[in-house]
Amino acid sequence: MRKIKFREWLEEPDYSDIPSRMVSPRFQGEINKVFDLNGKQLQYQGTSYYMQFTGFYDKNGQEVYEGDILFPNLVVEWNDELGSWTYNSGTSPTQLSSDWVKASEVIGNVYENSELLEVEK
Repeated sequence: MRKIKFREWLEEPDYSDIPSRMVSPRFQGEINKVFDLNGKQLQYQGTSYYMQFTGFYDKNGQEVYEGDILFPNLVVEWNDELGSWTYNSGTSPTQLSSDWVKASEVIGNVYENSELLEVEK
């Protein structure tokens, strides 16, 4: 059975010079309540995005999450119609398989590395 895990991308409010960051919060109770290590609910004023762990690991043993970019520039997404994790190769969604992901590499994510998704003209 795969672990149910999430990570959170926090965008700083007012886009100040403080960089955004990836964190791995602990979840307790409702999924939208993020707690620090002492169980105290964190108050955060910026925008946050939750990404679910797919249950897959890339060729380097790195966990693959929703929103990750796999080489070559394929974004991991959940597809309700297929009921599975997919990547979109430009034509139609393709289901992720354990063997395929194990041969791939996470090269970034859509929040930190959006430039990887830009199409050259």
